[in-house]
Amino acid sequence: EVSLLINIDGVPLFRSCQTEFWPILGSVSNIPCLKSLVFPIGVYCGKTKPSDCRSFMDEFVSEATSLVRSGLEVTGKIIKVNIKGFICDAPAKSFLLGVKGHTGYSSCTRCKQSGKFIQGRMTFPDCSPQLRTHQEFLDKADEDFHVSECPLVAIPGIHFVKSFPLDYMHLICLGVMRTLMNVWLNGSPSVKVSPRIATDISTALVGLADHVPLEFNRKPRSLSEVKRWKATEFRQFLLYLGPVVLRKFRSDYLEYYNNFLSLSVATNILLSPVNCYKYNDYARTLLKYFVKSYMHLYGTQTATHNLHGLIHICDDVSEFGPLDACSA
Repeated sequence: EVSLLINIDGVPLFRSCQTEFWPILGSVSNIPCLKSLVFPIGVYCGKTKPSDCRSFMDEFVSEATSLVRSGLEVTGKIIKVNIKGFICDAPAKSFLLGVKGHTGYSSCTRCKQSGKFIQGRMTFPDCSPQLRTHQEFLDKADEDFHVSECPLVAIPGIHFVKSFPLDYMHLICLGVMRTLMNVWLNGSPSVKVSPRIATDISTALVGLADHVPLEFNRKPRSLSEVKRWKATEFRQFLLYLGPVVLRKFRSDYLEYYNNFLSLSVATNILLSPVNCYKYNDYARTLLKYFVKSYMHLYGTQTATHNLHGLIHICDDVSEFGPLDACSA
């Protein structure tokens, strides 16, 4: 049997014009030698994202439905095929599912929590919300959640809660971590670090560049360049560099350091092929602690869609394995 992961996302082609690429990509998730092979399924190109999901996905849905129902014939043998999941960022996911975008009140694809509008932001401060179910999605039980028909319901075997994992690259690396570092550098006076400390952290990061092994794609850069950091750099800081370079300041910022460390440890656990199962409950506890203490330290208005998603991300490990297995 072959299990497929499908990725859909918009890609700007040129900086000088509005033309966008919207490729539909696939990969095989259950055959180790094929996991790194990403293949194109379809491509949309236009000045904006596709306006209608049904027309955009029509040919894919037709072929996927046939493939799942009939299998794939190879040298006279029928190989079963299933679509294990769709890997998308929040806007692409809401587009595919026909549900509220991440700034809407009822926009979480995992739970029924209705957001609260605080200081110009949609927030989700409840850490123990009622979860959504597959059948409720099919029945459109939550009228505030659905905005249009989802064409994917025609494909057999798709679970409309479990088959749409949270992409940790967007959620944690480019989401929570980027926001957290922006708060440290540009936030209110009560949470912003002093220029001296920011300089000390930058000096420590740059000083580690010669000691970072080749396995890392990028060398550490100064905090003055944080606006240009890539997802791999935020990941590197969260998992490896941050716990070391911030340790020097923990006596003055103990609560803040422990808050950051809880996210670092939990993410390390969920990225480990072994520990993501063994210590999944511990990671869940750490992430709930992180979310609650984050709101305490930085304000309830910070409980945005990305921060809220941390309380659900452990569920994806049971379905897909370590976070890297279901990331764009």
